[in-house]
Amino acid sequence: MICGWDLLRAVVTRVVWGLVATIAVIVQPVHAQTALATRANRIALVASSEDEITTARVRAELQSDGWQVVVVGEDVLSLEAIAQANNAIAAIRIQSKPPACEIWVTNPGADSNTSSEVIDGSAKAESVLAIQAVEVLRARLLKIGIVAPKSTIPVPPVAPLPAVLRVERPRASRIEHHPFWIGIGSSTLVSPGGFSPNVIASITLSSPVWRHWIAGTRVWVPITAAQETQPQGTTHLWLLSTSGSLAYELGNVESTWNASLHVGLGALLLHYQTEAKAPFQAHSPTFITGLNYVGFEVNRRLESRLRIGLELSSGLTWPRPVLRVADQNVANWGRPYFEIGIHGEFDVAPYRVSPEN
Repeated sequence: MICGWDLLRAVVTRVVWGLVATIAVIVQPVHAQTALATRANRIALVASSEDEITTARVRAELQSDGWQVVVVGEDVLSLEAIAQANNAIAAIRIQSKPPACEIWVTNPGADSNTSSEVIDGSAKAESVLAIQAVEVLRARLLKIGIVAPKSTIPVPPVAPLPAVLRVERPRASRIEHHPFWIGIGSSTLVSPGGFSPNVIASITLSSPVWRHWIAGTRVWVPITAAQETQPQGTTHLWLLSTSGSLAYELGNVESTWNASLHVGLGALLLHYQTEAKAPFQAHSPTFITGLNYVGFEVNRRLESRLRIGLELSSGLTWPRPVLRVADQNVANWGRPYFEIGIHGEFDVAPYRVSPEN
């Protein structure tokens, strides 16, 4: 009887241990898949305190795709170590000087993890660098069969790895941009000859043509008239001008402060309006004269596309226009003139991103 109980107990013990082993085998892969899924949805972002704009845009782009973004402060560790410490499938580091993004993505099918990739950017286009970095991250994740949580792109099958791996240097992208500045401002114009100073509005168009050389054009539109009062009456002078210029930019073109020297040539239209006393007979002639000028301009860049400036210039008109009333010279505008003004300029040219050969 005792032998029968021992035999029964041995059988029950083996059955129980067999059930425990079966449950452990089933639960372990499920737990591993859950951990892997959590890790596959997580990306570590090493922020930059000096480039908060790019950091915020990269984070917004990743979160819009459904990634769980773990923001890490500036760290000198490698991206691989940062990703492993935060249980992330990939990591991105934002660099400010010079502007760049370093990207690292794990490769579970290889014996060792892949190396990181650096995407160079430009201080004038933070949004381009952020979008480009996220696109490179998406491409590298797709190669190992991982898509964004909110993506509708089907997961491509993982291609078998070749026996010999050849690491190719990633192609860098080049940002192409040819600035075209549109400006508007106001100036005060003074010239010897008895007339009071007058105020004009200026409209400018300019664009680089070769290295530091800039070609441009400008138009003067009168706001107030220059005025001169004599015994014969009062004379009002209105000016309208158009000219072309060639400038040389001093210093670094992309710096916050820069300056330029201008040389210009154009035409000046002067319109006299007189209020003459009897017995003088007044008339309102219009003169067109040539002008040439030199100027010095200082600009401060507020944003990548916006800058303000101060300009000082001096020029000569030829010939000298003189107003006659009843065969007498009653008003004349001197040949030399001086101008001081402020203006704002906006760059309307688009940015284009193209891969380097």
